[in-house]
Amino acid sequence: MCKRNRVLMKRFNFRLETLLRHRKTLEELREQEFAVAQGRHEKAQLQLDALETHYQQTVAERPVAGRDTRFDAPAIQSREKYIEALQDRIAAQGERVEIARLIAEEMRVAMVAAKQAREAVSQLRDKDFLDYQAEAQRKAQESMDEIASVRFVRQQIADTLQRTETADRQRHKPDADAAAGAPAPDGRKAG
Repeated sequence: MCKRNRVLMKRFNFRLETLLRHRKTLEELREQEFAVAQGRHEKAQLQLDALETHYQQTVAERPVAGRDTRFDAPAIQSREKYIEALQDRIAAQGERVEIARLIAEEMRVAMVAAKQAREAVSQLRDKDFLDYQAEAQRKAQESMDEIASVRFVRQQIADTLQRTETADRQRHKPDADAAAGAPAPDGRKAG
């Protein structure tokens, strides 16, 4: 196809491209914030699990009262204070875990909202792109139709000219034959 016959369309340009890039950036930031918050929650939960395991081991290691066991009041008091301190640490860590869980949930909600906002603009972009493609296809079809029409008209003109030239030659052929001394169609000699 000739270069002059090509339909040149402007490159697709989404009118809200800046907004779409901004929303993509926000979505990525919210995903990162959620990942960090989720990591903190998991870390806090692991610390809580470790404290609870240590507490259970400490309680299980308490000496059982029996004949062979010597009563050691200071050791018992120290161990019970340590167990109480472990319980306090477990409660405090439980609160940290809950706070980290709530923060992670807030970050998840913000991430989902950012994703939905970006998807809304992406859907507009997709619709605009489909409209652009349809318009480009329509213009290309119009151009092809115009080219076909021009070719048809040119062919009609060429055919008409050829028929006219042939008819003119047929009309002027007897005059040319007479000038050359050839007999006319009625059998008489010209001149």
